[in-house]
Amino acid sequence: MPMSDSRKRPVRRRWRHRWIGAGVAAVLLVPWFMAGWESVPTDRYVVRVSRWLALDPVPMDAGWHWTPPLLASTRSYPRGVEVHRFVIGTGESRLISESGAALALSGRVRYRVDESGLAVLSWRVPPERTGAWLDASLRDAVRQLLAAGQVPAADANGEALLVAEVGRRLAAAGLSLVNLDIESVGGPHEIVATAGARSIPGARVLLIGWDGADWNILEPLLAAGSMPHLQGLLARGARARLKTITPVLSPVVWTSVATGTGPDKHGIVDFLAVDRTTGERVPVTSNLRQTPALWTLLDRHGLNVGVVAWWATWPAEAVHGYMVTDRIAYQLFGMGERLGDDAEGKTWPRELYEEIAPLVRRPESIPDELVRAFAELPEDLGALSQEDGALFREFKTVLAATETYDAIALQLARRNDPVLRCVYYQAGDTAAHLFMKYRPPRMDSVSEVSFHIWNGTVDAVYRDLDRRLGRLLETVDDRTSVILLSDHGFRTGDNRPVGESRIGSGQAAEWHRKYGVLVMSGPFARASAEIGDASVLDIAPTVLALLGLPVPAGMDGRVLEEALTPEFLRAHPVRRQEPAGRARAASEPIRSHADAAIVQRLRALGYIGADPVSRLEQDQVT
Repeated sequence: MPMSDSRKRPVRRRWRHRWIGAGVAAVLLVPWFMAGWESVPTDRYVVRVSRWLALDPVPMDAGWHWTPPLLASTRSYPRGVEVHRFVIGTGESRLISESGAALALSGRVRYRVDESGLAVLSWRVPPERTGAWLDASLRDAVRQLLAAGQVPAADANGEALLVAEVGRRLAAAGLSLVNLDIESVGGPHEIVATAGARSIPGARVLLIGWDGADWNILEPLLAAGSMPHLQGLLARGARARLKTITPVLSPVVWTSVATGTGPDKHGIVDFLAVDRTTGERVPVTSNLRQTPALWTLLDRHGLNVGVVAWWATWPAEAVHGYMVTDRIAYQLFGMGERLGDDAEGKTWPRELYEEIAPLVRRPESIPDELVRAFAELPEDLGALSQEDGALFREFKTVLAATETYDAIALQLARRNDPVLRCVYYQAGDTAAHLFMKYRPPRMDSVSEVSFHIWNGTVDAVYRDLDRRLGRLLETVDDRTSVILLSDHGFRTGDNRPVGESRIGSGQAAEWHRKYGVLVMSGPFARASAEIGDASVLDIAPTVLALLGLPVPAGMDGRVLEEALTPEFLRAHPVRRQEPAGRARAASEPIRSHADAAIVQRLRALGYIGADPVSRLEQDQVT
């Protein structure tokens, strides 16, 4: 019999309730389900943890993963080296020595996540608590050593004890200690006073490095009106010959510029350093610098800095602001290494790497027409001789590195409103090594054809640097002091030696002069002043004085007071700071996948020989 309407209604009602229930469940469950999806990036360890489910806390592969909300969660930790700044022993967390003296320390700890210890780390140290946990571990380690009658970091033995104890504590939590850098040791009031120093309100410094620039090249160009932006700086400021130091190696001299100390103090003495564990010679790294650079000193004062391309800055240090190291584009080495996926140490902060990667130019991306702006090339480039063809290709490398770092410097110019910006250009020196022998008057060793092609290239590079200077100056205001300098000069005209000028010839250093250039311009500089000779060691003290900051007593250089106005010196007298802060303990160079390629290139260029330092000390010519 067919079902009656009265019996059908309850059935329809039940099905209606079921559909309604299913709809309600969908409304509730779909957001819950969707909320559980998470993309795991390649540069993070992401671990799933749960107090309710039997889940092993192991890292998940890159890609999309689902974690049941409320029942489980994920914790994300960075791959690679991280940097944590610390100040311990101030405020209520006092550190008291056996003698009853209050102790405070400040510095940085570099660490990385140990993949084999992720299970322990994910339970003991939540990502958002890593900084606080590190501070507590450092305080506990110091207290333990104080209780045992040791004074941590007071000397090499005390520092080694502290490093060992901190390393043990990190390892127990699933972290690996890379290095511990103690910057200051003293009483709490000393540490707080140093961290609390303030610069002159609104004062800024733009520090520009032109490697190898020489007044003998600049003067004719200035007289011809070919360098209007440099001419403007000279009209508003002071100039000097800048004496270099020995050995005249780029990492050595530019580190001395940044630290105000010689290589005997800052510890960077060559392109390479010896890894004492293996005996291998590897490229110098920033952790080998034993005295603080300008960006380190300003960072301790809580001031923003921006550094682009400076020598011996890899791996990038943690600073207030940004740092783009010398391994974004291998300027001198001409290696053409591609960035790939390896961002390790190349920028600070780490994520800045992804932003600047599209700005990197490779030699093959430089159009032929751009090279024509610097040389009288034939219409048919295939007609170039073997030597001229090699110069053409090498010059593309110079242009690629210059374009790369210049674009990065301009893009980041106003990032974090830096109190100090440091921007370095290699092009002047590299172009001089390649083309100075082709500059007029023609040398006997140069063919007429090659002379015709390249005789104006060095001057064209200088004019190009002036154009780039003009764009940099557009990023500063009238409270910014501009310092432009070179690390050494270059022999020109009849003063040129007969030997080969190109790097790798074994005679390249003979082309250097011990005097480079210095221009200081801005609101506190004496206008149109000739101040005589200065030293590369004087730059860092003068930068600090221009910002109103104390000059560490350990600096070898002096403040160039003769370049500053009397009004400025009366309002902001030069101050020397005691204590000057601790030097870093000697460290091992940090290894990278690019080490072998860099060493190979240095050897090919002639920088590595039986006695490279003594060979390059021949630079002391006038």
